Amino acid sequence: MTFDVTILLFGPVREIAGVDRIRLNVRSQMTSAEIIQQIVKKHPSLKQISSNCVLAVGQQYRHHDENLYLDTSTEIALIPPISGG
Repeated sequence: MTFDVTILLFGPVREIAGVDRIRLNVRSQMTSAEIIQQIVKKHPSLKQISSNCVLAVGQQYRHHDENLYLDTSTEIALIPPISGG
């Protein structure tokens, strides 16, 4: 089963893509890495930064190989690398 979800973009990811959100067609079970690959297919300009990004699903950071269980109400965000000091 597939359906559309909205991926929120922040910081440099948003600046590079030129949009603050992306609509993707996803399966109900995917890994974070698979979703990031789909994002890069839709916005190839994000390829360079995507390997350093993480997904937040339901406001929790997820590992790249973690299985995610998604539905149409799942909140997903692509989080760029964060530095601080």
